[in-house]
Amino acid sequence: MKKHSVLVLSLLTAIVSCGNDDGGSPMGTSGAGGQAGAVASAGAGAGGMSALAGNAGVPAVTAGSAGTAGTGGAGGTCEIPSLEVFSRSDTDQAWDDNDFSAVVLGSEPCPKTATVTWPHETGWENADPAEANSEVTHFTLDSYSSVDLTNKKLSLTIELSADQRGAGATAGSYSISLVSVSTFDRVVMMGGAGTDAGGSGGLAALAGGGGSAGKGGGGGASGTDASAGGSVSGGDGTAGAPVTTDTGYTEAELPVADRATLRFVGDRATVIFPLPNKTTELGSYDPTRVIKINVRIYNTFSSGQTGGAGGAGGTAGGAGMGGGGGGTAGTAGRGGGGGTAGLAGTSGGGGASAGTAGLVGASGGAGGSGGASTVGPVYNYGTSTFSITSFVIKDVSAP
Repeated sequence: MKKHSVLVLSLLTAIVSCGNDDGGSPMGTSGAGGQAGAVASAGAGAGGMSALAGNAGVPAVTAGSAGTAGTGGAGGTCEIPSLEVFSRSDTDQAWDDNDFSAVVLGSEPCPKTATVTWPHETGWENADPAEANSEVTHFTLDSYSSVDLTNKKLSLTIELSADQRGAGATAGSYSISLVSVSTFDRVVMMGGAGTDAGGSGGLAALAGGGGSAGKGGGGGASGTDASAGGSVSGGDGTAGAPVTTDTGYTEAELPVADRATLRFVGDRATVIFPLPNKTTELGSYDPTRVIKINVRIYNTFSSGQTGGAGGAGGTAGGAGMGGGGGGTAGTAGRGGGGGTAGLAGTSGGGGASAGTAGLVGASGGAGGSGGASTVGPVYNYGTSTFSITSFVIKDVSAP
């Protein structure tokens, strides 16, 4: 299994400005305009007998006071930790199957976008490469964290903001899940017991698993019983092998029934995952040893099939035999692809007298409903963009 960096980072949550749900930011209010200054002009000059025109008055302008500044628009907020794309690692284990890396995170902090190119890879049937049009695939966004998640839950708000599909697509959607990964200590080699190395007549002590060497008993007077006391000490026992462990990783993932489905551009969902407590099972998820929390998104796929045509009706019964003989039964109806057979026709009526043919039997019943057709939905996955506006850790009792 490919191991990720064991460097544990504290959860970094950025609180940044974000637009309204409709994508716009509220406008600030404009400042109040200054008052216009007074404008006055001098009148015409006083005239004599034959008055001359006075000089024109010069306008006097008093500047208005400055308008007050408008207030800034109040934007929304996003609570999103630092995210990175899971690094693809094709192994022979199931935990990373079809977890691909063709994902680009947007540079804007709010909302945080992930633009995905769904995989269509050669050789997918016999190896780990993925084919989104023919199987379920997924990608994962990681956020490294060392926070104790006992009695906590993860909450994600996400929207399908763009979806480009190939021609002829008739179906398709995306399943939104949450994951957390913790570590556990896995025993690789158990320690061995120390060897018996008693002195002459002494009974040797044994070393414990991985412990120090055991000390032999003192030599006995008869050479058989250490309790008899002797002056010769027993030799040291050989120490047992040490216990060796390495680090294992366990995922806890939101159950399928609790995941959200996004089908159309503009679909939005909030997904909640109350994290489980540790159990007695070896290697179970441990909320006190978390290394990361994750957003995981799947494409949906189904080979669901439509019904075939109904079976044909049964053929008519043959003519009755002459003279009181009954007509032969109608043959069974012909079933459609996977459908049930039609009912048999009834027998013909008896002839009125010898040599007279009986009546023709009634036709068989209608055929049964047809079986499944091999024609299924067409996906043609291309690229999708998901917009995250919230990914937070909450107390399990919080709304």
